[in-house]
This record gives sequence, structure tokens and C-alpha cells, in this order.
Amino acid sequence: MGDTNDKELTVLAETLHRLDDDGAIDIHAAKAYTGISRSTINRWINGDREPGFRHIKQFFLSQSPRVQLAILNVFSAGTNWTHTDLPTDLDINGDGQVDTDDALDALIISLDVVSDSLKQIRKSRNSKFTDVLTADLCERIDRLVTHAVAGKSVIQFLNLQNNSRRAARPLASRR
Repeated sequence: MGDTNDKELTVLAETLHRLDDDGAIDIHAAKAYTGISRSTINRWINGDREPGFRHIKQFFLSQSPRVQLAILNVFSAGTNWTHTDLPTDLDINGDGQVDTDDALDALIISLDVVSDSLKQIRKSRNSKFTDVLTADLCERIDRLVTHAVAGKSVIQFLNLQNNSRRAARPLASRR
């Protein structure tokens, strides 16, 4: 983290910094929703300042489910709590229809997340599991669960849709 002047960052700052590096944080939405200046949000990301509860809650509400999940994982790290954001839109690939491709896409995404998570665990297997590493791995696993459940939901939706179509009945029986 060269751009944070090699200072010790809190788990929240480290998580926000990583999400910001990934382009996941929407500073404009945060500013519009919270009324907090861009420079203040950047101070949180860089670990120069910690947000108060009211501000982190407003920031949380202004962000994508991925960022929200990461923040929840920071606050629940080391506990038995887990968080999952289930998609309400089953059109995973955005093509305007819910079909087998959506189930496949959701499950492929979950497998990509598994692969990334396993690579991260392998990379850090000789390291101490810090709060930051734990929060990162929990976020990855939660993303896996989210996409796996989305795939399952699409399959269930398609099954219900198929079962709701009645087979045509013959108009008259032939004898």
C-alpha cells in the first residue's frame, strides 16, 4: 500500500482502500447520499480518519451490495455472523430473459470466486491470518455463496415456470 505512506491501517481503512483500488466504491453516490465531502471520504479510504457510526451507515447505504458486504464483514469479523446479499433480479447476464444461461453464468461466477479465494489462501498460507486477510476471504466466500444461490434461484424459477405450463388436453377422446 505505497500510497498510504506505509502507515498501519485499520481493517476498515484497509478494506475501503482495497475496494477503492478495485473501483468498487462510488464516491459520487456517497457524496450525494451522505453530503460528506469527497476529501473526507478519501481520508477514510487512506486511513487518515475513521468515520462515525452515522456516517459509515450513510456511506454503507449509498454503495453497491459488494461494498456493503465487505463493510459488514469488517464489523462482524471474528464472530459467527455471516451475511449474504441475494440478487432479486434473476437475469444475471442482463439479456432481458431468465433462462438456463443465467443459471450457468451465476454458477460460473461462483466458481471463479472459488478459484480466486483458493489462490488467495494458498498465497497467504504461510502468513498469519490477520483481520484484513480474514475480512477479504470472508468477502470472497460470501460472493461465492451469493452467486451459487443466484444460480440455484434461477434453476428453481425455471422449474416453476415449466411446471406452470399445463400440457394441452385432447378436445375429444378417440374411440
